[in-house]
Amino acid sequence: MKFCAPYILLLGCLAATSALATQPLQIYAPEAAPYQYEMAGEVHGTTVEALRCALNETSWRPEVHIVPQRRGIHSLRTGVIDGYMAITPSDDIDQFATLSAPLALEKWYLYSREPVSLSKARLGAIAGSNESIWLHKKGLTPRMQVSSLGQLVALIERDRIDAMVVDQRVMERYLKDARDNRSAPRVQLQRQFIRFAPLGLYVGKNFLAAHPRFLARFNDNLDDCVSSGFQLEDSERQLIQRQSTTLLDQAISELAIQDTLSNPPPPSTLADILMIDEIWQASTADAPSEEAQHILERPLSKALRQWQEQQHGRVTETMVMDAQGSLVASSQMTSDYWQGDEDKFRVVAADPGDGFYIGPVRYDASAQHFQVIASRALHDPRSGELIGAVALGIDIEKALSGQVLADVTSP
Repeated sequence: MKFCAPYILLLGCLAATSALATQPLQIYAPEAAPYQYEMAGEVHGTTVEALRCALNETSWRPEVHIVPQRRGIHSLRTGVIDGYMAITPSDDIDQFATLSAPLALEKWYLYSREPVSLSKARLGAIAGSNESIWLHKKGLTPRMQVSSLGQLVALIERDRIDAMVVDQRVMERYLKDARDNRSAPRVQLQRQFIRFAPLGLYVGKNFLAAHPRFLARFNDNLDDCVSSGFQLEDSERQLIQRQSTTLLDQAISELAIQDTLSNPPPPSTLADILMIDEIWQASTADAPSEEAQHILERPLSKALRQWQEQQHGRVTETMVMDAQGSLVASSQMTSDYWQGDEDKFRVVAADPGDGFYIGPVRYDASAQHFQVIASRALHDPRSGELIGAVALGIDIEKALSGQVLADVTSP
C-alpha cells in the first residue's frame, strides 16, 4: 500500500494541474452578425474568432453569451462577468472597465433615400447599440429607437425617419438575408461615410486587479489575430490615392524635397544603419537619441511640421527617406530610424517608376484616430536612380467624411 501512495499523490497533482491549466473567462456580447451571432447553440463571428485566437496560447478559455447591450454593460459593472466585447469606447464604461485593442473595425454609414445632413436628419437607431450611444454623445438624439435593423428600414420606407447610422458589414449581412428571404427593402438607400469605430473587449477592473498582466498579453496577441475590417474598399482606395497624390505633390514641390534627396551624404553601411536604428528604438519622444534629435531639428523637418499644420488635421505625420530607407527628415518622432524593411518604403522602392503605396487602416489608440500611410518613391530625373521616398499619414475619417456613395439597395 505504501508503494501506491506516491502514485495516488502524482495523479492528484496531475488532476490539480489539469484543473489549473484552463480557466473560464465569462464574456457577454450583443447580437450583431457578422461580428458575433448565435447559431446552433454556439456563438460565432469575426470578433469571437479574434478573441479565441488572442487567448489560444493562454490558460483562459472564453465562454461567450449573446445578451442585450444594456444587460451586458450592467453585468460588467456589477462584476457578474469578466468582460463585455464588441463595443466602442465609452466614458461611462471606462469608470469600471478597461478597453482592449480593437477586435474588429466597424465602418459606419448614414443610410438614407436622398443625401441628408447627419445633424439635420430625422434619425433612427437600434436601442442600446453602439451607434445609438454615439449619437446621444454627439447630441444627436434619435427620433425613434427600435430593436432591429429591419424595423429601421421599415421606418425609412414609411417616411417616419430620414436616415439611420449603421455599420456597413451589418447592413450587408441584413440585405443578403433579406434578399434570400425575398424581403428586400422597397426603397433605394444611399450611404454616406460617417466614421470608423473600433470594437474592443472591455475587461472589468476587478478582474484586472486580480490578473494585472492579462490585458497587455491579450493586446500583444491581437496583432496576429485581427485580419478583417481593416482594408480599404476599391472606391475608398481610389479616393485616398487622389487626395494623397495631391498632398504628396504639394509637399514635394513646396518643400524642395527632391533637391534635398538629390544631394545626399555618403551612403552608410547596413551595419551602421541598424546600429543607429537600435539606439533610436530605445529612445522616446521625451528623451530622443542624439541622432533623432539631430534629424528632428533639421530645416526640412521643421518645414514638414509647418506644412503639416496647414493641412487642418488631414495629415497626421510626414517623413522623408533616402535611397537606403533611412530617415532624412520627419515631422515628429518615429518608432524606427530605418524604414527600409517596411512596406511604405520597400514597395515603392521596388517600382521602377514613381511607385505609389497605400497601407491598411491602422488605429492609433493614444491619438484615438485612424490613419493610412501613403508613400511615393522619388527618382533622379536624369539618371532614373532611386533617391528616396516620401510618406504621409492620412487621417482616414477626415479623408472619407461626407462622401456619398452609390445606391446599396434595389427596390
